[in-house]
Amino acid sequence: MKTQTLLWHYTYQHRIEAILSSRQLIPTLGGGSSLPNEPEEDLREKKILWFTENQVWEPASYRGYQNKVTGEAYDLLKLEDYAAHDIRVFRIGVLGGGIIKPWSRFQRIAHVSPGMVRRLEEWCRGIGSNPFDWWGSIFPVPDTMWVSVQVLKDGTWEELSRSSKSDGAENVSQVCAL
Repeated sequence: MKTQTLLWHYTYQHRIEAILSSRQLIPTLGGGSSLPNEPEEDLREKKILWFTENQVWEPASYRGYQNKVTGEAYDLLKLEDYAAHDIRVFRIGVLGGGIIKPWSRFQRIAHVSPGMVRRLEEWCRGIGSNPFDWWGSIFPVPDTMWVSVQVLKDGTWEELSRSSKSDGAENVSQVCAL
């Protein structure tokens, strides 16, 4: 019997509290709206919730970081970049199917324009991402669909305790203090 690969949604310490409290992942704008020098987004483009089959890290989930002291801005593309700036990385694992579709289908469901698909895939390949690993949803994904919630500690993904995930707001401060 073949086991199904988990799909991962990556998030960061500034978002995990709200996610655990709300008990759902919520789509946000961001097909390619975070690409450098990107024109206005297609007004039909829907909010997107991204997942990846990559079991180690999804480079396309990167964030920018601005040092509050120096004002210097950085793109955080690798897990090591987050550790260097003391930013905790979390991921939530789900199974594909149902409301979570592979990128080849999802881009049409989310009304991502062909030009945006081309630019997004090209730019993300350049930072080490593989669009064939991508999945997405235009619907919120409740915690009843979550199979795993993990935090990166000392370079290793560690499962959060069941109580940290299921008690919502009661244990959020404990999770964020990990």
